[in-house]
Amino acid sequence: MNDSNIPLVSIVLCTYNGEKYLQAQLDSLIDQTYKNVEIIIVDDCSKDNTRSILLNYQSLYPFIKVFLNSENIGFNKNFAKAIGLTGGEFVAICDQDDIWDLNKLEELKENIADKGVIFSNSRLIDVNNLPTGKLL
Repeated sequence: MNDSNIPLVSIVLCTYNGEKYLQAQLDSLIDQTYKNVEIIIVDDCSKDNTRSILLNYQSLYPFIKVFLNSENIGFNKNFAKAIGLTGGEFVAICDQDDIWDLNKLEELKENIADKGVIFSNSRLIDVNNLPTGKLL
């Protein structure tokens, strides 16, 4: 996804045994209304089908870049590594079990202005992707 007239946003996703929710998450990232993105994914030695799902998506979408750790480095180091691989003017971090509203990046970009950091609320969902009515 590339529109060079707007700043590049790097979406950072770290995975570990996340196959259950990963496809819904990736689809929500791919379908964002903000179109100049790269998706940087670092897998931390998953033992389920996470890696094959990631490699399949990477083969379909050239703006997805998958990196596979050779040893498990843990949550914090994995995110630090992934952030270090970004090339965007902005970085958006997500978890492997998130499903983003399709206009999330567009709204964040419109509202960041000259602030250094911006965040959004989260609507919690259950295992069937149904809203629980709780916000975070």
